[in-house]
Amino acid sequence: METVQERVAYLDGKVEEQGHMVSDLRDDMVVLRCDMNRRFEQVDQRFLHLEDKMDRRFDSIDAKLTKYFAWTAGMFVTTLIAILGSLGALVTRGLTPR
Repeated sequence: METVQERVAYLDGKVEEQGHMVSDLRDDMVVLRCDMNRRFEQVDQRFLHLEDKMDRRFDSIDAKLTKYFAWTAGMFVTTLIAILGSLGALVTRGLTPR
């Protein structure tokens, strides 16, 4: 049978071992937290890059649509003038004697 001193020494060793394990666990958690922060920063940078890329594309599309709208409006006005001119010619010919 073990003596009280042997039991206390055994428990003291176990408590010291637990203390080292907790300290190691704390250090591992600090390293893990730093790694997670670094990776989240990388993800944030990727999202910022993607956002900038999408902004440039939307600006490009906006410029193209503005240009095409101007062309479409120009063709519409030109067609409208041609139709009005044709109608005007028909009306004036119909009113003048032959």
